Amino acid sequence: MPFYIDKENEWQNADIRVMIFGQETNDWGDFNTDIDLTDGASIHKHIKPILDYDDKFYNGGECWSYGGQFWNGFSKFRTMFEEKFSNKKIKYIWNNIVKIGKSGEKGFPPGYIIYETERKHFSVIKDELQIIKPNVVLFLTGPNYDGVVTDNFRQLKYTALSPFSARELSKVRLSETAQRIYH
Repeated sequence: MPFYIDKENEWQNADIRVMIFGQETNDWGDFNTDIDLTDGASIHKHIKPILDYDDKFYNGGECWSYGGQFWNGFSKFRTMFEEKFSNKKIKYIWNNIVKIGKSGEKGFPPGYIIYETERKHFSVIKDELQIIKPNVVLFLTGPNYDGVVTDNFRQLKYTALSPFSARELSKVRLSETAQRIYH
């Protein structure tokens, strides 16, 4: 699920709302994952620290100084986008195309079992887009995740944006405002 949309309606009141997709989580942090799914109090007890951590990371600003290809790419995009639309109020939210990454490390979940389960029982990305209503969608997923993007949206067309090849930088026929570049 996308991380926090602000409580003061800044997202809804922005001139341009941008959703950035990364690949998947880089671990889940040092959180106890022994959750009793039949006990609401247990779920809240274990989920709240994760939500608090994500809130601090994104809304507290730690993400802007975090290294890594996703955040470096996002920072470059943000700088260029804000220069181009300097007279607009722009808000950003990030998401992951794969909701459940590896535990304890980076990367696509092993053996595809987790991913297949996610696709079958937790296919929420289209719903997220309908609820959040971004004006611009940017996939910082790279070409190796085109199959995963297609899993979520079906028949997509990738068109190269000059002077790049379609593998390097593509417009994605998800909408008029979706693009995909390297992660």
